[in-house]
Amino acid sequence: MESVALEVQLRDTENTTADEIRAMGMIPGECYGAGKDNVSVQVEYQTFRKLYNTAGENTVVDLSIDGKTHKALIHTLHLGSLHGKILHVDFKFIDMNKPVDTNVPLVFVGESVAVKDMAGTLTKNMTELAVRCLPDDIPHEIEVNIEPLVDFNSAVHVSDLNVPANVEVMDEAERTVVGVAAPKEEEPEEDTAAEEAEAIAALAGEEGGEGEDSAEEGE
Repeated sequence: MESVALEVQLRDTENTTADEIRAMGMIPGECYGAGKDNVSVQVEYQTFRKLYNTAGENTVVDLSIDGKTHKALIHTLHLGSLHGKILHVDFKFIDMNKPVDTNVPLVFVGESVAVKDMAGTLTKNMTELAVRCLPDDIPHEIEVNIEPLVDFNSAVHVSDLNVPANVEVMDEAERTVVGVAAPKEEEPEEDTAAEEAEAIAALAGEEGGEGEDSAEEGE
């Protein structure tokens, strides 16, 4: 598969904090794996964001560090819980001759009769597939055909996916990828006026009973 190029800078971890790096419009990061020494880096925020939106986590990155190029994958992103901004990125060095584990996005194609004609709701239980293969064999995406979903009992499982022969699927074969949920039945509107009338009548009865008890005590 095609690779993408990304230039990162070495990060001064002794004199600069992660927050200071973020304030400069950069993302702090770490590079590790493939028997190489760990390297602390920083990368320009918008440059990385654009690359990630295009390449994702399953594209080989030609990572340029201090004049040297390393093959890597984007391994982990750490996002802010409130704003969703990228706070930190981990790159994993790879050996192009050894299999790697990664996740491949699932793309849903086709049309489901259960959705179109029966007002069902498509329920996606998975949005990516865990695979193992050589870096050059990583698929950019894997299609999921939803046409077999003809009723609410139908489902597409991992074993139904069309995956290249040189790619090993790591997810369980019987795991459900997508199905269709039946439309919810509308609940009848409650007769609130009648309930209110009953509550008022019951309250009036209780008050009347209390009055009679008081009269008997007076006698």
